[in-house]
Amino acid sequence: MEIRSEKLEGLNGRISIKLGKADYQEKVDNALKDIRKKVDMKGFRKGMVPMGLIQKMYKTSTLVDEINKIISNSLFEHIYAEKLNILGEPLASETQNPIDWETQEEFEFHFDIGFAPDIEFNFPENAKYPYYKITPSEETLQARLDNYLANYGQVETQDEVDADSLIKADMEEIIAEGSDKTPFVAPGKTFLFSKVADEAVQQELLGKKEGDQVTLSLSKSFTNKTDLASMLGVKEAELEGLGDDFKLTLIEITGYKKAAINQELFDKIYGENEVTTEEEFKERIKAEVLRDFEYDTEYKFTFDLKDKITQDLAFELPVEFLKRWLEKTDDNIKAEDVERDWHLYEKDLRWQLIKDKIEHEQHVEVTEEDMLDMAKSITLAQFRQYGFASLPEEELVKFAQQVLTNEEQRKRITQSKKDEKIHAALKAVVPLETIEISQEDFTKMLEAENQEA
Repeated sequence: MEIRSEKLEGLNGRISIKLGKADYQEKVDNALKDIRKKVDMKGFRKGMVPMGLIQKMYKTSTLVDEINKIISNSLFEHIYAEKLNILGEPLASETQNPIDWETQEEFEFHFDIGFAPDIEFNFPENAKYPYYKITPSEETLQARLDNYLANYGQVETQDEVDADSLIKADMEEIIAEGSDKTPFVAPGKTFLFSKVADEAVQQELLGKKEGDQVTLSLSKSFTNKTDLASMLGVKEAELEGLGDDFKLTLIEITGYKKAAINQELFDKIYGENEVTTEEEFKERIKAEVLRDFEYDTEYKFTFDLKDKITQDLAFELPVEFLKRWLEKTDDNIKAEDVERDWHLYEKDLRWQLIKDKIEHEQHVEVTEEDMLDMAKSITLAQFRQYGFASLPEEELVKFAQQVLTNEEQRKRITQSKKDEKIHAALKAVVPLETIEISQEDFTKMLEAENQEA
């Protein structure tokens, strides 16, 4: 067997393979012997069909199969041995001569290949890659602080009703004078002041104390029949049998009191004596908000990076080969589809080649420690959704290790960490331009871009 590769014009190439009878005959003979052992043909015992008949029936198809195996193995062994950096996979050459499988004993095969480009990180002289540093608004910082105060607050008994009160009352139906109907009574029913729809009743409730009474219209005060039935402990259909006027006797008034800004709050959020002053508390909050903004910043940078760097690094591609390869490797893709969407295929390919280049050049690797760190970040982010700003390191590690026992999670974390490292490496080589921007302006910029998309 003779195999050679050659570089043609641009990034196109060719691998040629010559096979003589000695390269394949033994494999063909052995394959035919195996077939003979398995063939069950009428008039012959199994395994005793004459070899001449076996050859007549199966020789050509067996020859094709065995030569294809030899060709496939030889191609990829040659590519590996010669360290050929190619894109896609070899394609049978369009100039391949027809083969007569019935009579030929020597064969020559040609395969087209496309070489990967040599990428250099040389950027245009005026190229700039914006990296936005977002300044949080006072409203955002105050909202984060208020969220902590609300999460670490507690329910307390109140002397009188206010707009945030939770009211517990005995509710009794008011029966018209002279009626013999037994009034409906619902003892100890609870509702939020804010759920009362009748503004006149709201005004009457404000300032009321335990033991005070208020009359109201059910239909005007509680407009959602499903919620009203649930509160009274009846079926929705049974509401029709109740009168509309009710008397409420207040038996308990409670409210949710926000936490005070003090050492007790700091210790609950961050651990004992990690924060000791209100100024430190607000600085921690600002740092948390800035950390949250880093995700938006990195997402924006990465999204813009793909567009810009694939344009700035104008390396050559074996375009016609790649178009053929896309069409040949997917039965659902036609030539006209490739032509129509080539700009999308090309952009994705250029982006992948750039990432592969930086990964190889910077020796990007994901370690077990990297995965644990990311799992810890994911875990902590989940706990923050429920108001926990921090966790003891021992507990955080335990939760993170549990996350990594899930194979799908582990794969996602590994890929995410790899992408993160690749993007960091690219950020280090592009001509970065750091831009300070307000939270409001950053939001407006994203909204404008979304409208244009």
